Amino acid sequence: MDGPLKVTALFYMPRPKSAPKRVILPATKPDLDNMVKAVLDGCNQAGIWADDSRVVCLHAVKMYGNPRCEVAIESMEPPNGEPSI
Repeated sequence: MDGPLKVTALFYMPRPKSAPKRVILPATKPDLDNMVKAVLDGCNQAGIWADDSRVVCLHAVKMYGNPRCEVAIESMEPPNGEPSI
């Protein structure tokens, strides 16, 4: 992929037994920015894009759930030349 890209990353963390059910967002380690960096670096190494400098829009969330990471990558290159955010 080349050109401006939008990346959405959802990180699901295992819920500790001590965490109340009403808490859905883990304000604990690991840091979200470090998790995002790992995903972007992995995409670089996998050759998904030329460089992570292509990412112009980023949305990331860390929450409790079945442990996994979901990543969506979209082109921000609009057909009519106007950026869509």
